[in-house]
Amino acid sequence: MVTHDQRPRQGRLGPHHPRKPIQPGRIVMYALLVVAALFFLVPVYLLFATALKSPDAINLATTGTGRPR
Repeated sequence: MVTHDQRPRQGRLGPHHPRKPIQPGRIVMYALLVVAALFFLVPVYLLFATALKSPDAINLATTGTGRPR
């Protein structure tokens, strides 16, 4: 009888399955996803950064856009 402790351990892909090499296309895809996420999250950051300022401190020079008034 085989008990729980005597069974060979298997990974998610099986006991002898080699790992796939990282493909360049996958790296490019993840890089583009990170850039897109940042593009959409910057307005959220500006929303919170502006919400925490006093009304006197809010202008284009201090909102993080880098443009002078």
